[in-house]
Amino acid sequence: FFLIAIDIDHGMLSSHKAIRAHQQQSDNYIRNLCYNTMSSKNNDDNNNDEDHRVTLKNGSVIQLHSEPQSLAKTTGWMTWNASVALIDYLQSPHCKNDDIGSHNIMADLSTGNGLVALAAAYLGASSVVATEVPSCSALTRVNVECNPTVKDLIQVKDYLWGDDTCPIQGCDLVLACDLLFIAIRDSIYEQLHKALVDICKGNKKLLFAYEERIVNKEQAFMANIAKELKVEAVPDDHIEVTNDGDDMFYEPPSIRMYFLTMKK
Repeated sequence: FFLIAIDIDHGMLSSHKAIRAHQQQSDNYIRNLCYNTMSSKNNDDNNNDEDHRVTLKNGSVIQLHSEPQSLAKTTGWMTWNASVALIDYLQSPHCKNDDIGSHNIMADLSTGNGLVALAAAYLGASSVVATEVPSCSALTRVNVECNPTVKDLIQVKDYLWGDDTCPIQGCDLVLACDLLFIAIRDSIYEQLHKALVDICKGNKKLLFAYEERIVNKEQAFMANIAKELKVEAVPDDHIEVTNDGDDMFYEPPSIRMYFLTMKK
């Protein structure tokens, strides 16, 4: 099972050079969810780094390191809702047996802190490719090294949307979490569209997950994707969203998941 992750950065220019710059400044800053996660802050007052432990349902414990230095450098700092829901889905009875298993090649597109890629490895993937922008992949590599049980199963690759060569090839399943909001916000949705189509051409299946934020534009994006790819929605009752309990009236936004494949 082969999993690859790709991260997006901000910017407003349309040229490939500008897109690369935007992606290198990507801001994965959504709040950290209570996904069976315990945070232990470094006691050094001059160090804002944090370490986290995430426990999966099979008992595996993922070790994560984060560096919340500023809102301008936030990729890998927080885990977004869709990543948490996707990991829950991969562990649920709803996920088909051929979507995750001990002999499958997986990939995680825009992996950020590497949580989804690491979860794939701990859940039985035979190998995992995790992609990130060059300016952020160092943190991904740190987190892979923090997990010696699976570190030899994971390859971290630099990758920017729009690159001519994609390191995601021959995977049974590619995971892509919470990329759509940034693509729409930074006007690089055409590059995301191309990346998803290119990935589906060279891989068996892609699981695309996102948290609803700009519904009309997100729906328009998915309608355009459906013109080139087969789109199968994961039923809403198969998707779990964790509420962190900070506000008794808080209701988390909807998570959408779709399996994308090439049309025959």
